[in-house]
Amino acid sequence: MCLLIESIRLKNNKLINIPLHNERMDRSRRELFGCDDTINLLDIIHLEKEYQGLHKVRVTYDKIIHKIEIDPYQRRKVIKLKIVTDNNIDYTYKYADKTMLTKHLTEEGYDVLISKNGKITDTSFSNVALFDGKFWYTPAHPLLKGTMRSFLINNGKIIENVILTTDLKKFSKIRLINAFNGFEEPFELDVEADIEL
Repeated sequence: MCLLIESIRLKNNKLINIPLHNERMDRSRRELFGCDDTINLLDIIHLEKEYQGLHKVRVTYDKIIHKIEIDPYQRRKVIKLKIVTDNNIDYTYKYADKTMLTKHLTEEGYDVLISKNGKITDTSFSNVALFDGKFWYTPAHPLLKGTMRSFLINNGKIIENVILTTDLKKFSKIRLINAFNGFEEPFELDVEADIEL
């Protein structure tokens, strides 16, 4: 049976966006395993000490919680994105096995920006938002609907839109968005200089 994960931001001993993580975990458990109960991550993540700075809480689960790990967060080093096309990729659920996302990675410092059926989706580890000089847009059909992406949409910071791979030249900046990289601490690259088509 496949295992799933929730990667939760723990900043200065505070768990961030727990309602969105709870919602995704319960939806995944219901859709994949037929579970009709709910789990509140605040009830199962016990902070046995004070965690200062930024940490990653990784919850591994299927029908039940299997493991909870807490480690210091290390931001990935990405200097360039390379467009790859994969029309068969499916990462609707946050699987612990990320082989389908990482199989296209080839060079250190590079990540992939995945195009599916002519549309921009995600990188191997994040959702994306693109800036057209006025607004930030995020792909309407990402591979995974991330919790930070949902938070930013709900708060009017980004707008869902279909973004064709051929539309990239209309944008100047791209932000990589995940539980640890929102708009408060942006992970931003230049579209023209930092994306290889």
